[in-house]
Amino acid sequence: MTKFRMMTETHTHRNLDIDETIQLFLTSKRSEKKSEQTLVSYKGGLERFKRWFRENDHSEFSRSCIESYVNYLTYERKKWIDHPNIPARNAAGLSSRTVNNAVRILTALLYHFNSLLVLKVLLSHSEFLN
Repeated sequence: MTKFRMMTETHTHRNLDIDETIQLFLTSKRSEKKSEQTLVSYKGGLERFKRWFRENDHSEFSRSCIESYVNYLTYERKKWIDHPNIPARNAAGLSSRTVNNAVRILTALLYHFNSLLVLKVLLSHSEFLN
């Protein structure tokens, strides 16, 4: 179980389990009736990020972490390295389309997480709960 700190827009830190966070995100997207292909894309992209996150001993999910990941995808990652049928190529760096898809998936995760925090704050200050 990998714990990581996520920095929110208010610069507060929350310690989260990366596996649990990904699973909650996917469950939420499934309940939003996202297509199966979208869910598969989200899961694959987040699993690749999680593997990189662990292999590089990151402990905080922050802007610099995401920038490092994008740099890795753009300049270092070998093409086809995790494809079951196509041999990996020596060329490093993925296409801009692939990198943008990875960023889009991380953005969806961050947006989801931040919207849950906002909802929690609103509910905790709601007059209806008192």
